[in-house]
Amino acid sequence: MYAFLMGIQYVGIIIILVTLFRVFQQHPSKQQSIMVLLLLSLLLNFVGYLFEMTANTQQEALRAVQVAYLGKPFVLLMIFLFIADYCKIHLPKGFVCVLFSFHLSITLLVLTCEYQNLYYDGLYFINDGLFAHLEHGNGPIYNLYMAMVVGYLVLMFVMCIKRYIHLRSRQKRMQIIKLSMIMVVMLVGLVWFITGTTDGYDTTLPAYLISTLLLSSALFRNNLLSTLTMAKDMAVDGQTDGLIVLDCDNQLIYHNQKADTLFDFSVYSGHDAIWKELDTCAADHTN
Repeated sequence: MYAFLMGIQYVGIIIILVTLFRVFQQHPSKQQSIMVLLLLSLLLNFVGYLFEMTANTQQEALRAVQVAYLGKPFVLLMIFLFIADYCKIHLPKGFVCVLFSFHLSITLLVLTCEYQNLYYDGLYFINDGLFAHLEHGNGPIYNLYMAMVVGYLVLMFVMCIKRYIHLRSRQKRMQIIKLSMIMVVMLVGLVWFITGTTDGYDTTLPAYLISTLLLSSALFRNNLLSTLTMAKDMAVDGQTDGLIVLDCDNQLIYHNQKADTLFDFSVYSGHDAIWKELDTCAADHTN
């Protein structure tokens, strides 16, 4: 079993590197940037956990965990940001900065866990289970982070449902269903790990890998990156005319900076409201 789990680590790292190479080949876009950060975070998580699986002392295991946590807190955050952007959910920049700051604080707490008990309340090197590994008590910030993980999953599921309702295209609805599978996979991995029946193996790791592969499949098979990049290439953000790009379902997929100064897109609940506002502006110019 240990050899099988080690094989998962090596295969996972190879898959991540190949996917990262493919994403780098895409034209720059917001979605591409999120995917690059997601894959880099997942790569650090996998490499760190590989080191932990081969550690022989508590100090080696702790250093491996710290390497993993250079990326681990950001994996779910990147998935959340991608799902939100794909589902056309506007997240204020201040809110995103707060989320980044919180996840960065998790990394810093793990890097300094030997000097405080906010995240880990005690560390223990266990030789039992599938392999020798590090176990820990749960500090208050750890419990808060676990609650946030569940919150992320719930929010992403709600986003997908909302997006599914507004779509009329069967193909795009199938895309939403596939993306919804990500939350199911991550929830199964999380619950399985929390039950303590995995003999020390972190099942959230393969769950994250499967979720990332589902995202990558949606990107490459459905040309999501190419579609959004094409929309951005149609305009320069600094031009004097406002540009709004809608997809075949009349859903907003892009607007340049000039359009952003003309309309407050955060207040529109759907494409009908946008069309109504555009018609009003056109009537004002005609008069």
